[in-house]
Amino acid sequence: MFNKTKPVITETNTVIGDGITIDSSKITGAGSIRINGRLIGELDIDGNLIIGETGYVKGDIKVNHVLIAGKMDGNAYCRAGIRLAPTAELNGNIKTTALVIDEGAKFTGSSLMNTIDENTETSALVFGFNEDAKSGEPSDTNKNYLGNGERNLLQRIRSDTYEENPDA
Repeated sequence: MFNKTKPVITETNTVIGDGITIDSSKITGAGSIRINGRLIGELDIDGNLIIGETGYVKGDIKVNHVLIAGKMDGNAYCRAGIRLAPTAELNGNIKTTALVIDEGAKFTGSSLMNTIDENTETSALVFGFNEDAKSGEPSDTNKNYLGNGERNLLQRIRSDTYEENPDA
């Protein structure tokens, strides 16, 4: 669960211990996971994730809540929220409804915060916003994955017409 300032994840069903490496293309399921070792591959669970201080994840994740205290190289799609603890290092992009970055945490990437629509198929490519070097438009790889709202926001930001509250 999340309180007003910091998420609190109190229960885990599975622990990947320090010294253990799991190299898999994709892990799916229900339940919460704590990673103190290494996970290489995609993780898609209906549950929470804790990446402990000694934990490392290389791959994209799709979870309810995530608390990162270790290192992650990949994109994070979090249905309910993400917290980067002071020891966290995240190299990737975030899509979530709530974001807490503690002082000392390192984050390299972009974040998109909005209401998550569970009925919309979301790809990790949404987060990349890789641009064609010549046109500045989303690359062919990504443009099919951008929703209209994300595409419009990206265009408004690029054209310097972005306003905090465009309808006011």
